[in-house]
Amino acid sequence: MLKDKAELRSAMKRLRADALDRLERNRKIFEKFFTLDEVAHGQNFFMYASFGDEVNTWEIMNELFARGKDIFLPRVEGDQIVFSQYTGQELHRSSYGIFEPIEPKSDKPPDVIVLPLLAADRNLYRLGYGGGYYDRYLAQHRGGLKIGIAFDFQLVENVFAQTHDIAVDVLVTDRTVMFADKRRNYGKIY
Repeated sequence: MLKDKAELRSAMKRLRADALDRLERNRKIFEKFFTLDEVAHGQNFFMYASFGDEVNTWEIMNELFARGKDIFLPRVEGDQIVFSQYTGQELHRSSYGIFEPIEPKSDKPPDVIVLPLLAADRNLYRLGYGGGYYDRYLAQHRGGLKIGIAFDFQLVENVFAQTHDIAVDVLVTDRTVMFADKRRNYGKIY
């Protein structure tokens, strides 16, 4: 039994690194992501540029571009993140290893925010990487559908959520789409 966030982060990183079927899992997440009405109707997508063993957001971004959507990527500034429009330009690798745009931050509001995570629970709280950047951003900027994307094995019973943690509205995995709004077939397996 894992006893805290640090142990859960380590365990999830190992599981993700050991998953040999990531390509197939990514394909299923991609398919489920594009079934969401908010994805079809949204215009401004605040995303993250995946790296390493994370769910592949590059294929999602390519499809969003093909559909004429606008994409914004985060950049760390001090203890905050800001979002800048991404149009396919070269990205800078930050000291965290994250691909970031160097363009000025955008003031456009998001329609959809796709959040990185290491684990999520059935209450749709996410376990991030520990910096708190997204929780601080979400606390200051209301609006936009918050979507977490994860491999199904990243769904756990408890992510040790704290009062400042903000749950996602939708969790998309390779096996399920879960909605915070219980009227939208919460936990329905596809």
